[in-house]
Amino acid sequence: MPVTRNKARKNYKLISEFGFGHEDVLDVSDPTSDIFDHETTPDDEVDRLEHRIHNLEVSISEKERKLEKADFEKQGAIPKTRLKSKYVESSNLNDLVKEKGVGDNSSRPRQLQSSAPKVKSTETAGKKTKPAKRKDSRDSKSFKKKDSRSTLVCDFIAKHVKTIRRCHLQAFPGANIWDIINLLNCGTIQVNYDIILVHVGTNNVGTYEVADFDIAYNVLISTIEKLVKPHTVIVMSAIIPRLLDFQNTCYFVTTINSRLRSLCFKRGVQFVATYKPFLKFGMPVCELYSPICRLHLNYFGNLKLTNFFVQVLAHC
Repeated sequence: MPVTRNKARKNYKLISEFGFGHEDVLDVSDPTSDIFDHETTPDDEVDRLEHRIHNLEVSISEKERKLEKADFEKQGAIPKTRLKSKYVESSNLNDLVKEKGVGDNSSRPRQLQSSAPKVKSTETAGKKTKPAKRKDSRDSKSFKKKDSRSTLVCDFIAKHVKTIRRCHLQAFPGANIWDIINLLNCGTIQVNYDIILVHVGTNNVGTYEVADFDIAYNVLISTIEKLVKPHTVIVMSAIIPRLLDFQNTCYFVTTINSRLRSLCFKRGVQFVATYKPFLKFGMPVCELYSPICRLHLNYFGNLKLTNFFVQVLAHC
């Protein structure tokens, strides 16, 4: 009779031929009947696997214990844990060191800690002394700068340079080199200053020759040296090119500035190239000159000239 798992199919043809009843036919779906196959539930499989795993763990632990015991017996050590044996060895070494009187390891870090602050104290002491010296030197320099007084003697082109601290502006519009010499001799220009900055010669361009400039500048330096104190610093400023007649006077102004530089070097007087901030690629910067007359400086030109003179006086 064809039988399927968990489902009983009755062959009614055989029942009718051989006279079997319904109670005589095997019901495969009955859980108590295990004749055809042995079926298990999932819970039974899990229990069986857990039991096998437990047995494996027990056998592995026993083998590990045997191996550890054999290992310790070969080394001749006490059959205890390795950590305990190491601790015992380290304690024995410490006892031997104490008996010899050397001292334990705990004293060494204390010695290092006690010695470390000494090194730091010496370093910090050295660092403290240096800034103190620098501070004193800076204070002395600042004291000297505060005490130093300067004056700017110029023609009209530097008339608006009025914001320089501790600098007395003495401007004389339209004055040339010989006019400044006469004003010095008659006492109109005050020279009782530590720094005297002279910017003159623009009004001589176009009327004087190169030789006339050499003579006039030489007499001007000699006049100032006669009137000032020995420690006074004399600074001669170069001529600023004019935008109005730059094409005609470019070569002439360049020559005058070069000869004035040489003269200052010979006479021991400082020279400053005032023309540099007003030239770019050998041409005057139009934005720094007045668009009306193209001769004098505008607001930005005066500001640049002021900043230039501030740097000059700061380095004197």
